[in-house]
Amino acid sequence: MSSSCSQFTLLLILSSILFIQHSQPANATYLLPIVKDAKKPQYYTSFLLGTPAFRVYLSIDLSNPWSWFTCHLVGFNDSSYQPVPNSKTYRPIPCVNATCTSYGSQFCYECNYPTCAAAKGQTCGSENYGPYYYTHDVSSREVAPLLVDVISVYEATGPSQQSSAQLPNFPFSCAYYSELKGLSSYTKGVLSLARKDASIHGLIAKTFKVPHKFALCLPSSSSTGINGAMYFGGGPYSLPPSKLDFAQTLVTTALVVNPVDIGTTFYKGNASVDYFINVKSILVGGAPIKLNSTLLSIDKNGVGGTKLSTIFPYTILHTQIYNALVEAFVSKAASMNITRVAPVSSFGACFSSKNIVGSKTGPNVPVIDLALDGKSTWRIYGANSMIKVSNDVRCLAFMDGGVTPKTSVVIGGKQMEDHLIEFDLESSKLGVTSSLLGKRWRQKQIRKITDKVFDQVKTQTGRGTVSFEELYIAVLLAYNDINKHLPGPHFDPPSKDKVRALMQECDMNLDGELDREEFAKFMGELTKDTLSVISKGLIITLVAAPTLALATRKATEGVPGVGKMVQKLPNSAYASLVTVAVVAIQSVCDGC
Repeated sequence: MSSSCSQFTLLLILSSILFIQHSQPANATYLLPIVKDAKKPQYYTSFLLGTPAFRVYLSIDLSNPWSWFTCHLVGFNDSSYQPVPNSKTYRPIPCVNATCTSYGSQFCYECNYPTCAAAKGQTCGSENYGPYYYTHDVSSREVAPLLVDVISVYEATGPSQQSSAQLPNFPFSCAYYSELKGLSSYTKGVLSLARKDASIHGLIAKTFKVPHKFALCLPSSSSTGINGAMYFGGGPYSLPPSKLDFAQTLVTTALVVNPVDIGTTFYKGNASVDYFINVKSILVGGAPIKLNSTLLSIDKNGVGGTKLSTIFPYTILHTQIYNALVEAFVSKAASMNITRVAPVSSFGACFSSKNIVGSKTGPNVPVIDLALDGKSTWRIYGANSMIKVSNDVRCLAFMDGGVTPKTSVVIGGKQMEDHLIEFDLESSKLGVTSSLLGKRWRQKQIRKITDKVFDQVKTQTGRGTVSFEELYIAVLLAYNDINKHLPGPHFDPPSKDKVRALMQECDMNLDGELDREEFAKFMGELTKDTLSVISKGLIITLVAAPTLALATRKATEGVPGVGKMVQKLPNSAYASLVTVAVVAIQSVCDGC
C-alpha cells in the first residue's frame, strides 16, 4: 500500500485516542487501530513489522490460535508459497521443546526453505488456517515454520502523549494465499487475539510489564473518520468531556474455559482458545424467552455454550434458540405497531421501517438482554440488534445456525459494536459497558451545531473565522438564559480573561481568531471545564423552547459590556450560539 495509507492509519489512531482517551494512567497503555470493512462486514488493524519496517493489514480474530499473513509481495494471482517475510530481522524459532511450548507450538516442522537455515532445518511449527477456509480434514491443513520479528504499536502515557513502542519477538508465520478466502480485501492475514499467552496481548503484558488485559471498541462505521481501537494493559478508559472512567462501569462476568478443543488444532485434548461466557437466559422486552437451557451449557464433548467472535458479523444461534428469540421479538414488536415483512437473504425476521422510530441507541425496537453468570446483564439496543437492508426494511441481526452447531450462541461483531469490551485474563473476567452510542451521538450533534453556527457567522460576516467578541457573546448569553430559569444561587460566567485564554489555547494557527476546527475544539473545552454543573431539567426546558434565545435577546441587550455586541449580532447567529452552548452543556450532564 502507498505511503498515504500509512499516514491515514496514523489519523485512525489519533481519532481512536480522541474517541476513548485515557486520563493519566499509572502505566502506559498500548493500542492499535480498528477499522471496519463495511462490505464484508469485518474488522481489521495494521502495524509496522520488520526491518525495514513495512505495514501489515490483518483481520482481527478472537478464535484463531496463530497470527499469519502472506509474506511475499508478489500479488494475489501467484499461488506459490514463500515463507520469507520482506524483513532483515525475522528469525525462525528452533525446535526446542521448552521454546516451542512457550509460543504455544506443539510440534516441529521440517523446513527446507532458506528461511529456516538459522534453525538448522527444524523449527517450531504453526498451523495456518483462514477463518473462512478452515477444514476439519487434517490431511488438507496447512503447517508452516514459526517465525518472530519486531513490530511497532502505539503507546499512550496520557491524554495527549502518544508514541511508538517496539515489541520484539512477535510470533507469526507465512501463509498460502488460499487462506485469505473470505477475508477483507484490505488485509493479507489474521491477527490472533486468542486465549493463549503467545497472542499479542500476552506478549505485550510480558514485555512491557502491564496487566494482562485487552479491550476492544469495534466501530459501527469507519466512514466518518471515527474508528475503533484495541487497548492493551488495562484502563482507565474515559470519554471526554466526562471524567467518568468506563472501567468502573463495566458489567462483568466470568470467562469460561471450554476444556475441549472443538477442532482448531491437530492435537486434540487441548482446551479451546476461544472466549466463552455463561449466558443463563435471554430476555426480550424484559421477558425471558422459552428455550432449552441445556443448550447454554458446554457438554463433555465441548459442544454448546456461548462464545464471542469478531469474524462472524452477526450473532449465530442454535435453531431452537433462534426460533424462540424471533417469536418473542415479533410479538413484542407487534405491540409497538412494528409490522413483520418477508425475510431478506439470510435474515429470517424482517420488519417494515414505517413505524420504527430512531433514538440515540438506534432503532426503537424491543430490547434484548443476555442474562449472564454473576447476575449481570448485557443489554442489546436497536443499534446492535437491527440491520438496515433497505430504506423500507430493517432485519433482526441474528442468524439461524442450524440444529447441530458446535457452539449454541456465537456473539458476532454487530452485537459488540460501540461497546467497550474488556478481556481480563488475570482475573478471567469479561467486562462490557453499556452502548457508547448515546455519548457518540451527542458528540456528533454538538459538532453539527458548531458547524452550523460557524457557517452562519461566515455568511453574516463574510469571514471564515470567529472573533473573540462573538465567542464571548455565546458564553454570556448561555449563562444569562441559565440563570434566568434556574432557581437558587446564580452561576457566574467565566471571566473575559478566561474565555480569551481558552480561545488562545484553541487558536492553533495563532491568528487571533478561530477557524472551523478551532471553534469546535473551543466549545468542547468550554463544556468540559466550565459548564458541568447545570441540571438536566433546565437543559430540557431550554432545548424544548427553540424561540427562547430570541425571546431573551432584548433583555440581554441591556447586560453591561454585552449589549452593544448583541445588537450587532444577527438573530440567526444569536440563536445558534445559544443553542450550541445549551446542547454542549447537555452532553456533559448526560455524561455525568
